Amino acid sequence: MVAQAVTASAGRKRFLSQDDLDCERCFTQDGMVYVLKAIGVQIVESTCSVDHNSILNYLKKAAGLLGIEFDCEPDVKIILDPIPSMVQASATCTGGNPVLGTNDPGSSCQRYLEVIHLGAAWRAARSAKLKLKDVVLAVIDTGVDTTHPDLVNQFWRNPADGSIGFNFAKNNTNVTDVLRHGTHCAGQCGRPD
Repeated sequence: MVAQAVTASAGRKRFLSQDDLDCERCFTQDGMVYVLKAIGVQIVESTCSVDHNSILNYLKKAAGLLGIEFDCEPDVKIILDPIPSMVQASATCTGGNPVLGTNDPGSSCQRYLEVIHLGAAWRAARSAKLKLKDVVLAVIDTGVDTTHPDLVNQFWRNPADGSIGFNFAKNNTNVTDVLRHGTHCAGQCGRPD
């Protein structure tokens, strides 16, 4: 990136530091840069030997030379240990939640749905005189099980290609949910009436 910009800089001589050269080598390895064309984003994988500060300095130079915007954050692993007491408490699920207007047996134990005012969102959608089928909600998560009985007829389809979503990690339309969390979230949002 920077090497090309330096070469094209109308004969002015600029030299890349060793850190810049290391970054260039790192970024040219297969799988180090994921291109998400649909949203105009590139994600740089930070698993090569170049440290965060070197990548940050390199991208600052690239921003000036190439007119790009960037955000550079190190990968951070977070472990919740011990699990907060609010999560540990396992109340008996009595079935349904009158605040949300649900009849799902597990919804009485899903307090987070009340926290995000999901019941109010459902009521607002209904009071707008829209059919719920006309409301499109994007769930950005781990994917979705397209054969789940509560969801099978709930998906919006892209008129251009028939896809039901986009996989931003793989830059394609395969939304298969191997972790099942996205299916859980989509199930909360797209439950049939």
